Amino acid sequence: MPSHYASITGTASITSFGTCSPTQPIYYATFTGASTLVDSGTLLLPGTGNIITANGDTLLASCISNNTWQVLSYFNGS
Repeated sequence: MPSHYASITGTASITSFGTCSPTQPIYYATFTGASTLVDSGTLLLPGTGNIITANGDTLLASCISNNTWQVLSYFNGS
């Protein structure tokens, strides 16, 4: 199964991973800093709230509609 990999740097709040298509594969991403993933209409997170990332954290995400991403799994790197 094809997949994409991304390394996310910086400390900004993230409300979306951008425009996508449901036919795109699952993305694997790693974080190098303390960003905040914001649970929103375009970024659906597991659990009940926002996620503050740390160096080494990873996630799997999938595009579920044209501009909506769902984080399937989130893993703490520590």
